[in-house]
Amino acid sequence: MKKPILQLLLLAALPLAAAPAGKIAADLQSKASAEVDVLVQFDGMPAGQHHQAILSKGGKLKASFAHIAAEAYTVPSGAIKEIAQIPGVIYLSPDRRVDRL
Repeated sequence: MKKPILQLLLLAALPLAAAPAGKIAADLQSKASAEVDVLVQFDGMPAGQHHQAILSKGGKLKASFAHIAAEAYTVPSGAIKEIAQIPGVIYLSPDRRVDRL
């Protein structure tokens, strides 16, 4: 009896093992270019291990922000889902142009 319950629990947890689509902006999921500029948002101020983890996926730091828990990177488009799985990463979005009002 315990074996089927364990199998059911493992099956139910399977979607949680994949990179959650909710952590990646919809317009970033469809990027087909080799590299994309992204903003990586963290659950706190980014630390050295966050930076090293993104660098290990081929990312290049573009900008850090003193008062925002985010950093701007250029990353290979194929690494976006892997970056979303890094502990502490809460959201990835394209580094969009911002115009003043």
